[in-house]
Amino acid sequence: MESKPFATYEQRIIFEVTILYIILIIGIMMVVSIVIWDRPTPTIAWVPVDILEWAFIGGMIAVIYRLAYQRKRYTNLVQLGTWVIARPLIGTVMGVLVYFLALGTLQVVTGKPDPVPGGTRLFYLIAFIAAFSDRWYTALIDWFSSKQRPDQGDQAAGTQTREV
Repeated sequence: MESKPFATYEQRIIFEVTILYIILIIGIMMVVSIVIWDRPTPTIAWVPVDILEWAFIGGMIAVIYRLAYQRKRYTNLVQLGTWVIARPLIGTVMGVLVYFLALGTLQVVTGKPDPVPGGTRLFYLIAFIAAFSDRWYTALIDWFSSKQRPDQGDQAAGTQTREV
């Protein structure tokens, strides 16, 4: 008796999309790294390219993770395709937003224009995690915004509930 590697057509498509994403991540990272290799801290719209890279990787890894562990999330391939395209872009934007919030908060707290000299790896981690996790970037935005409004006290520190 011969066994089929995929029980359904949808499982085969999910597998192929996952493999394509892995190849896409490696390809994009290689191209970006080659293009910016010898340049001193390139930026796009005041965002270091490194932050954009890590946020994009976080969004792409979120897609791969959810494809691997939550296969029954989408009822049809159109929903899956839309999500596969939108998730990394939304993750990149959220990673950049959280980067700006973290940088701005540290600048306010320390009073220095470069609050963490040589500490950009912390920002890479923040951008990656914010792009990877919807819940994490929402919590970070709530936390950073509460630090920007000291007149709100403990009430703004995340005790309010948010409906999504």
